[in-house]
Amino acid sequence: MELFNTIVIKSDDPNHAKTFHSLIFDNHFIVMVILGDTPASKTAVEKADYWADDSPRKIERKVAWIPQPNTLKNKCLDLLASFNNFQPAQYGKVLAFSLSPRWHETKHILWTTDTVDDLAIREAYLKAGRMERAIQ
Repeated sequence: MELFNTIVIKSDDPNHAKTFHSLIFDNHFIVMVILGDTPASKTAVEKADYWADDSPRKIERKVAWIPQPNTLKNKCLDLLASFNNFQPAQYGKVLAFSLSPRWHETKHILWTTDTVDDLAIREAYLKAGRMERAIQ
């Protein structure tokens, strides 16, 4: 699979935590974080990478693929905590989540039971790109 907008976060890379942090917090990207190495995860990565090029309002979109979800579990849980009613026990059921570009809040979650199609990926990007809360 050829990926143009995806950074693969590998557990054997000593800089994996720094790379993940930088992608999210050092830029104003809409970031789709995809967890796992399952067929559904790989489909989500391919579709998210493809739709990352379709960015209205010119806000760049990027994909962070974490094939081994426990690699950055605590950092992902911190990001997922901003999603309404998310519980840490649900982490194993998360396939992907999208983050807003300014406040880095989780705006949409794709669950492992969801159908991964173009519409689901585009919806996750669109929700993350909506007008955010006022700048304080």
